[in-house]
Amino acid sequence: MRPSFTCRWYQLALTLFCVLLLGSERFTHADTVTLTNGSKIDGTVLKESATEVVLQVGTLGVVRLQKDTISAVEKNRRTGVVDKRPDSDKPRKKVVNHKGEVKPEKKSALTSKTGVQVSQSLKNHLDEPLVAFTGKQKLEVEQWIEDLQRQRVNYRSRAERKLKETGPRVVPLLQSVAQSQFALARVCALRVLNQFPRYESMSAALAGLDSDDPWVRKLSSELAAKISGDRPPFPWKDAGASAERSRAKSEWSLWYQQQESLRLKIEAELKVPNQSGKDRKNQR
Repeated sequence: MRPSFTCRWYQLALTLFCVLLLGSERFTHADTVTLTNGSKIDGTVLKESATEVVLQVGTLGVVRLQKDTISAVEKNRRTGVVDKRPDSDKPRKKVVNHKGEVKPEKKSALTSKTGVQVSQSLKNHLDEPLVAFTGKQKLEVEQWIEDLQRQRVNYRSRAERKLKETGPRVVPLLQSVAQSQFALARVCALRVLNQFPRYESMSAALAGLDSDDPWVRKLSSELAAKISGDRPPFPWKDAGASAERSRAKSEWSLWYQQQESLRLKIEAELKVPNQSGKDRKNQR
């Protein structure tokens, strides 16, 4: 039995509606990941690192793709129109002085010459500095850190619990313990630092990546990943995977060097106005 004209018209209209609906989704803010087998996946790139690409695929959820299975990543090219540039990307008006000369633009301290941006952990370090302990609380914290380095496990367990309850202000005081020769105390300190992954702990994390103790390596790699936001493969348990661990350490070390360069640059620029203000005050 043939479908009636009305029925066929309804099906055609429904199909056209679905095409328009899908088309409106595709031509908004879609990215395209091309796999090595020729397949293409459309979605929104949430994160791209040296090892993987994290892609939001519509309502299907988040998909993680290994970099060795990807041949190309295109943003807003194949599937839709290019996004409007944010205000930060719009060409700025050139500043001209009274002589008609164009003044050079002042570069932001938040970006290095190589285009490296200030990480979230460094931003928190600069915007939210940790307040030092004083008085009775300082004595208590110092006692807990001393107990953390004792041989008896009950002292270390109690001290670790107390330090975690105290909060991130204990981070600067734990740096030396997190790099000590006593592996058990080092593990306790790294567990506390992982509870509060602050930028200040990156040097301690890097120092623990080459440790002979596998648990120190594990906790150090977790801390470095939390601080940097980058998670390269790090086989902490395998004793014969030193080459792969060395590559991960090099990646984290490079990130830390770049962030330290930015930190020094930012702190230097912040000191200049204060120093000039002091000079003017002294001249008066």
